[in-house]
Amino acid sequence: MKKIILTSFLFLSLSLLILTNSYAAVMQNYCLIPPYVMRGGVPPNVVIVYEKGSAIMNRAYSGDYNPATTYYGFFDSTANYTYDSAGYFIKSGTCTPSTTINTNCFSGNVLNW
Repeated sequence: MKKIILTSFLFLSLSLLILTNSYAAVMQNYCLIPPYVMRGGVPPNVVIVYEKGSAIMNRAYSGDYNPATTYYGFFDSTANYTYDSAGYFIKSGTCTPSTTINTNCFSGNVLNW
């Protein structure tokens, strides 16, 4: 009985050893370059979607401007900004906003409104 169990165990062990070696993976089976890396001169596919629908064109705050209200947005509500020749609003600590139209100083709160 012990001889039969030992023989069958030996046979099973050898057959598993032979099968595992015959299906062993080689390095060529693995991808050396990740699939997201561009190769072969194929240009990437990039889509930039710009929406100009009705919901995006609405104002963030409705109604008239109220200086007592803090309006939140891209600009610092407590800072003042000047408009430069390149078309950008630059934070300025020296200008003071005015109610006249021909000034180059804007409150960040107004710009957020």
